[in-house]
Amino acid sequence: MEPKTPPSTPPSTPPSTSPSTPRSMPATAPATPPFRLNPLAIVFAAILCFLLEIGWYAYFRDPWLAGIGRTRDWLMNTGVNPALQYVTALVALAVMAAVMSYFLQRTGRQTVLRGVWVAFWMWLGVVATILATQYAFEVRTWALYAINAGFWLVDMIVMGIIVGAWKTRVHG
Repeated sequence: MEPKTPPSTPPSTPPSTSPSTPRSMPATAPATPPFRLNPLAIVFAAILCFLLEIGWYAYFRDPWLAGIGRTRDWLMNTGVNPALQYVTALVALAVMAAVMSYFLQRTGRQTVLRGVWVAFWMWLGVVATILATQYAFEVRTWALYAINAGFWLVDMIVMGIIVGAWKTRVHG
């Protein structure tokens, strides 16, 4: 008995490219407006939010320290260089402002209201969820969650207002 061979298929031919054959043109995506970071807005937002952070945690210092199981004495004698902490906070806030500006510009018009809206959704989708998960596994209190998540909500909304309102002028 001879082995069966599959029936041969004719080689495929490329579509006709003759001028008489109509070709469909691919759809083009709508042009996106140019993206421009505004360094002044980002620096201003970072500094203002840093000052807000200082005030927030000064106001909530005792319940915050109790929530993390530390004392004022410990806070003053950690041995960590405060300059490193401040620079880290400022750089992190500047990166956050730049990312928020990017998302604000890429998802619609740059306005104060949209800045607040983008800030809220970034907070809810990233900050609030990360902190909730972290606090659940670290068995931390909801009071501490409210202090920390509340700070980030207020801080990000202030940041959204700034990057939403402060547009970069385009020079022609």
